[in-house]
Amino acid sequence: MAGRKAGKVKILVPVKWTPIDKTSFGPLPINPLATTTVAIPSAIPLSAREILFYVYIETNGSNEDANEEFRIYTVEGAIEYSHYLQVRGYNQAAWSYNSITFWLPITSAREIKMTSTGIPLTGTTGSQTNAIGYR
Repeated sequence: MAGRKAGKVKILVPVKWTPIDKTSFGPLPINPLATTTVAIPSAIPLSAREILFYVYIETNGSNEDANEEFRIYTVEGAIEYSHYLQVRGYNQAAWSYNSITFWLPITSAREIKMTSTGIPLTGTTGSQTNAIGYR
């Protein structure tokens, strides 16, 4: 919520956004230093300034302890607007789940980039990236 001061009391004003049906951008890139670039779909109008992004990943039975970081970002000129998701895989037969929801600015390129770094996750891994709204 955006804030506005009235005397000494801060009044919270709801920030309006438009929800959309979950629109897939595909899985996270699992290979180290691989970058995936996906165009923002036409379901997000040209007048939108930001996209609400939802990401989840699940892992099971890594061959070794693995620590992988994903960077999801947009680029405008030399400026990168980044968000990060850290995922830890364990050498055991147990599922691990991570998810995050965040806003990303929509730049003139109208694309989202996703990069993987760290020790790649092994075993059974599934992920999905989605747009769920805009403002």
